[in-house]
Amino acid sequence: YNGTVTMYSKWLDPTSNTLNQMMPGDLRAIDANNAEKILQTFGMMGVELFDNSGTALQIASGKTAKMSFPIPASISVNAPNSIPLWSFDPTTGMWKEEGSATKQGSNYVGDVKHFSFWNCDVPNNYIQLDMTLTDNFGVPLANNSVKITNPATGSFAYGYTNSAGFVSGYVPDNAILTLEVLAPLPCTNVIHSQTVTTTSANLSLGTIAIVVPAANNYTFTGTVLDCSGNPVSNGFVSIASNSSSIMVPTNSVGVFNASMILCASTATASVTAYDLIANVNDNVSVTINSGANNLGNLTACLTMNAFINWTSTVGAVTNSYSVSEPLSILTSQYSPTSGTFIYGYNGGGATTIGFNFDGLDNTTSSHNLVSYYDNIDSITTIPSLIPVTLTNYQPAPGYIEGSFTGIVSGTLYPVRTITCNFRVKR
Repeated sequence: YNGTVTMYSKWLDPTSNTLNQMMPGDLRAIDANNAEKILQTFGMMGVELFDNSGTALQIASGKTAKMSFPIPASISVNAPNSIPLWSFDPTTGMWKEEGSATKQGSNYVGDVKHFSFWNCDVPNNYIQLDMTLTDNFGVPLANNSVKITNPATGSFAYGYTNSAGFVSGYVPDNAILTLEVLAPLPCTNVIHSQTVTTTSANLSLGTIAIVVPAANNYTFTGTVLDCSGNPVSNGFVSIASNSSSIMVPTNSVGVFNASMILCASTATASVTAYDLIANVNDNVSVTINSGANNLGNLTACLTMNAFINWTSTVGAVTNSYSVSEPLSILTSQYSPTSGTFIYGYNGGGATTIGFNFDGLDNTTSSHNLVSYYDNIDSITTIPSLIPVTLTNYQPAPGYIEGSFTGIVSGTLYPVRTITCNFRVKR
């Protein structure tokens, strides 16, 4: 190819607390001997080349390119002089060993034969670690962040509990690790810490009862009724406050019990009850306080119609995605300074979208997309103005409805057209 080449690149800091939200995969890899490993990263970089028409380019056969990865000073002492290089395989979702890099000053430098995501990593054997978190009353801690750190290397990883308080993941074998349970954003304090010693066998820590500070511990109970006042045995209740949200099932008599950790001692929560058989729900906004909150009877008696639908077009290929009630979580936040943020993800986390648009909380003022990401490309920018058309912006707990279409630029896909329509509760 002869002509102008546009290069998109992004270095990912291996010491960043948000690394797991930006990197592809989960640091599992296949080494040169076809053995599975877990990686300790010393830096990643995504690189892509495109011609003037947006067609992807690659390094010519038989040629190589030199890549240089900065080594943060805080981990330099543990950085070996030579380190394997790994490229990300989007088909398998795993890293693949391809060559090596050498330490030159404060950088790793190595040659690569193609461009994608590249990673400088030390491979380790691993085991599977799992646990269930509850509060001190035995109620599962759902959607809670768990951090595992290897003090010997400084490497770390995050996981999130499901609705039953269960979380599992891969960790180095034969290691002494630090387990930390974190309070959700915007508070980031550690509410529980313990040492975990691994061997070569998978390890289950069973149930860990977390003694949550009284000012941050919220418990909920209540009953979900259908339109006729009968208990809903096949239902869910979603509770969202600030950046935290949980979804818990009802039992055979419609009763639910849940626990949530929040920063403040008093907060406002959006509570939604679902009847999965009758396909109806209801939403209320309530003031909650630390300690026990009895939400009483919640009547599920409205049509379920909260959703975010979008398409992603790369070249001539269009893929469609959707998150919708009841098995997806959809939230929205508004502030006069930052505008409206809307977020949705399904229960497994495989389909995720988040976007922010400016303007006031009404349909008459102008609104433009400020930020955007989804499960296809978590690092995106907006090259030119993308208006957001709002058809409804109701007072809480009403709905925000609208749509937008435009081109976003990401690390994996620099030229991508997004078309999105949404209907989300306030």
